[in-house]
Amino acid sequence: MRLLLPLAAYLAAALSPVTVHVVYDPTFTPAELAVLRAEARAWTDAVPSLRVVDRIAECCDDTPGTCVARVPRSAIDDAVGSSNTVAVTAQRPGGPIVYIDPEDPATRSGTFAHELGHAMGLMHDKHRHTLMYATQYCSLLRDPCDWPVPTFRDVSQWYILRLEGK
Repeated sequence: MRLLLPLAAYLAAALSPVTVHVVYDPTFTPAELAVLRAEARAWTDAVPSLRVVDRIAECCDDTPGTCVARVPRSAIDDAVGSSNTVAVTAQRPGGPIVYIDPEDPATRSGTFAHELGHAMGLMHDKHRHTLMYATQYCSLLRDPCDWPVPTFRDVSQWYILRLEGK
């Protein structure tokens, strides 16, 4: 009986509803917004207790939620010191910010879903057939390693964070 009470508390924490607020830069085109929203929906499809609420607005440092900013790839490369980065997630006072270049041909299906995973606290996974795999290592491999939707491992990492209270 002693074990069941902590287990029930953990399960209640992991399964309690979570709302993620996303603020999209108004410069995204309707087609780009549709792709970004579909990738956010991949998370809500995979995690029943997760809800994504979004809006279109200018984002400043104190805007609450996860901001998604349209930035040219050259600026992303300069910021991270790399020549193969199409998106990156950083922290700001109001919450995470995702910098992404939706026009770059290297921005693949799943790129925003991967960055949204970082915004929710997930880290890279060492298994290449997961959404949270660090795709910069794909060029070293001969087979594709992109995974456009959250896998069981990705969802498990999300629930573990919830159990840890993060």
